[in-house]
Amino acid sequence: MRQQLVDQLMFCEDRPVPAIPWDRLYNDTIHSAPGWSFLQNLRTRWPVAGPNWLIQRVYQKPILRRRFIQPDGGGFRISAIDRFFRGVAQFREQLSVAVHICAGQPSRGPELMSIRHRNSERERRNIFIEDHIVAIVSRYHKEFHVHNDTKIIFRYLPRKIGELVV
Repeated sequence: MRQQLVDQLMFCEDRPVPAIPWDRLYNDTIHSAPGWSFLQNLRTRWPVAGPNWLIQRVYQKPILRRRFIQPDGGGFRISAIDRFFRGVAQFREQLSVAVHICAGQPSRGPELMSIRHRNSERERRNIFIEDHIVAIVSRYHKEFHVHNDTKIIFRYLPRKIGELVV
């Protein structure tokens, strides 16, 4: 999975992957604004320019420019972008399986499929950084009607899987 991420999704086969600043990775759980995640915490100094990093790689590297951008520079090659996003979907499927297997007791389907790294309009994210470890926090509702109580479940990922999530 890491090789797929590095080579096919980050296009770093010829250079080092940007390091995750684990010792300086901050997370504020109080933020509830839609779209917010730990990736946006201003105290974290990322080694790359966040949302623009990948497109900058495409423009800087001639082979990627030829793959993704029309020869006249007038637009993107939609078929190449579609292939890229199929690779993203495949990676996310594999990552879901890895999280399911490696994050303690396996999650139930609804828990696994509701994992979010950023807040939505109605739901808060449930991927957090706690003591340099990626944590997935889910709610368990199976007996909600019996006890009128929701169980909060913390699952901590091994570092190698946490790196893939981040």
